[in-house]
Amino acid sequence: MERTAPLRVPLPSRLPDAPVTAEQLADLVEDDAHRYELIHGELIVMSPTGGRHGKLASRIHIALGAFVQQHGLGETFIAEPGFRLAQNPDTVLAPDVSLILTPNLLPGRVAEGFIPGAPDLAVEIISPTDTHTRTVVKVQTWLRYGTQVVWVVEPASATVTVYRADGSVTLLQSDDTLDGASLLPGFQYPLQDLFR
Repeated sequence: MERTAPLRVPLPSRLPDAPVTAEQLADLVEDDAHRYELIHGELIVMSPTGGRHGKLASRIHIALGAFVQQHGLGETFIAEPGFRLAQNPDTVLAPDVSLILTPNLLPGRVAEGFIPGAPDLAVEIISPTDTHTRTVVKVQTWLRYGTQVVWVVEPASATVTVYRADGSVTLLQSDDTLDGASLLPGFQYPLQDLFR
């Protein structure tokens, strides 16, 4: 069933017509009613996420973060940090949870402002306002700009779809285990723990 499309509102008067730049996006004051991303210069306005969404993001971050820290594999991120994937026109996406592996933690890569380049892993949790088309576009964008793996979490069906840079896709049900495969060898997370 198709979901309601994310809000697309007129740009504030202080911004020029599209394409919007990453710098202009950073200048927007986010309030309790809107979150923003930028895809090829188009400002995408989204509603805040709900409690279930936050709970799932927190659980994934705790499991993933503990494993990554224990093994010294890199840095995990939560709270939707912006990753600047492209310029002219600019694309800035903000995953629910993400990971940059240690070899890709270049000096100055994790600083104030948007993080340049793509994370190695991006986790997208489907919100009630997300559409299938928008989700596919985000997955394709992540992979196009260098993300190795994207986990798409669907709360309504209690599934996780794993998209990989090699083009393979795996659908996991609530009784399956999410693993790190070649990206995070040894990582195992039963989806029953995520969706309980």
